[in-house]
Amino acid sequence: MPKIYKKTSLLLLLCFLISCDDDGYTNVDEYFALTLPAYSDTGQGKFACLVNGKVWTVFGKTYNNGIYGGTEGWQPNEANVVRFNDNLIKVFGSSSLVNSDQTRLRETFIFEFSAKDETAGTYVLNTEKDIASYVKVYLTDPTEYRSSFVNPMVITMKRYDSGIMSATFEGYMTNIENANDSIHITRGFFDVKY
Repeated sequence: MPKIYKKTSLLLLLCFLISCDDDGYTNVDEYFALTLPAYSDTGQGKFACLVNGKVWTVFGKTYNNGIYGGTEGWQPNEANVVRFNDNLIKVFGSSSLVNSDQTRLRETFIFEFSAKDETAGTYVLNTEKDIASYVKVYLTDPTEYRSSFVNPMVITMKRYDSGIMSATFEGYMTNIENANDSIHITRGFFDVKY
């Protein structure tokens, strides 16, 4: 066999093997089969709700690859809480739809409010200080919704003790760039450790 045919055959074999390689991390099937998890109050790292009737929840894993490529990108699929000065609380839940290592959709809820340490109760997020926001980024185009005096988010803290924060929430949020666009949040809850 002449050298040119050997090199061509080797090159074609290499191209075939590369094309058979896994295209990377994908969670599309999991994303479209999401169900609302059961409420818990034991610090299980859950954050879930219905957004206009559609299930939204933290799911899957945090994945260190994505829209930015290499290890610079990350898929935030987590629920967490940060406390500042024992009374300012920031609870957030993030989730991503990833297809072949590329972030297609990233959604994040953030609740920021003041609460006395280890005190259960109801909190209305409707000011610049106590606020709920939901940011949806499809590819690179972000849309942000926020609670307001007209459309508040109500959080009912069920448990805030022994390093566990668990609450239910519901309400409305309005698009910050279009007052005629709002979303309705129902059956929401988070259950995180602090």
